[in-house]
Amino acid sequence: MQTPDPLHPGAEALRGVAALMVLATHYVTLVQPHGSGLWGLAATGVDLFFVLSGFVFAKLLAHPGWSLAAYGVRRLLRLYPLYLVALLVYAWLREADGRWDALPAHLAMLHTTGSLQLAGAYNVAFWSLPPEVEFYLLLPVLAWVVHALRHQVQAALWPLLGAALAVKLGLVALADLGESPESVRRVLTVHAPGLLVEFLLGAGVAAAGGHVDAPHLTRPWSAQTRRVAAAVGLLVLVVLAAVYTQELSTPERAAQAPLWLQGHLGLWAAAGFAALMLLLKPASAFSLAQSAHVNASHRLGWAVALWAGRCSYGVYLLHNAAPALVARVWPSAQGWPLLLASLALTIIMAAVLHRLVEAPARQWGRRWAARLDQRQMPASAQG
Repeated sequence: MQTPDPLHPGAEALRGVAALMVLATHYVTLVQPHGSGLWGLAATGVDLFFVLSGFVFAKLLAHPGWSLAAYGVRRLLRLYPLYLVALLVYAWLREADGRWDALPAHLAMLHTTGSLQLAGAYNVAFWSLPPEVEFYLLLPVLAWVVHALRHQVQAALWPLLGAALAVKLGLVALADLGESPESVRRVLTVHAPGLLVEFLLGAGVAAAGGHVDAPHLTRPWSAQTRRVAAAVGLLVLVVLAAVYTQELSTPERAAQAPLWLQGHLGLWAAAGFAALMLLLKPASAFSLAQSAHVNASHRLGWAVALWAGRCSYGVYLLHNAAPALVARVWPSAQGWPLLLASLALTIIMAAVLHRLVEAPARQWGRRWAARLDQRQMPASAQG
């Protein structure tokens, strides 16, 4: 069985939004050097990425039996080649002394298991890649658990989601003001134990929204229920923005904020994003191949959405390199000129590297995975 990456224009557009949110939280300091204010909340674009990953992989979660080898090849060639290029760019931008010291840990994606200096040695945005990989590694196990539960419970998603939520809440409850930034508890919060609940929220959206045929995961919700849930999700995000402004929007406020608030920020954001995603229509409703009766502006809009999704990974990986690159050729650039030049360079780099690195690696991975799938298929099924 092949496992192609679903291409949902709405989800792809949200990938672009998530990448721009993370970019905004870093770039705002170029024009507001004394703090990012409410823009700091845009860092939850990472949590939106996690929810989207769960949404995309809900089909594999719900239906086990796919080729592990093919799956591994596709994931490796989807994630790693562009990451390797970005990693080398950031290493080149560092001072020659110590340029390669942190490289082995980053190559193995173990950079968030050590010190904060190691984690942020090249690019602070790299922190989210290890939990993404961990979710990929856990997915076959989770699919097996879902399969084992399908005859025991009416909806297998809820026990998984409940267990993941309990682990997250437990990790936050154990927080201590005096603990080291490299404590085991803190490390676990930025890895699969603390973040799995966000991926599973995305899978829940896919099942509840009717994007996958998986009633054993959870039954699709009615349109009215989804609209009510989305309204609640919007309210959650509005309240979260108000709380963030009051409690976390400056370094001074953040230093005094309770640990439970800081620890739950990403979870609340992920829940709000997931609820809003219940409004997404099935991918078939946006099929560009069947768009003869769709007006040109709508076709253009979805084409732009798909393009934003394709380039989102490059934007996420490379946006922190762009200001340094601009500064090398335009040393006097500051403020808005630096921000706009960096934004333009980020988009150009993301588009070019998508064409030269990301897309070819992905296509190669698909062809290789298809051959592995064919080998695993019984001879009788091959005809």
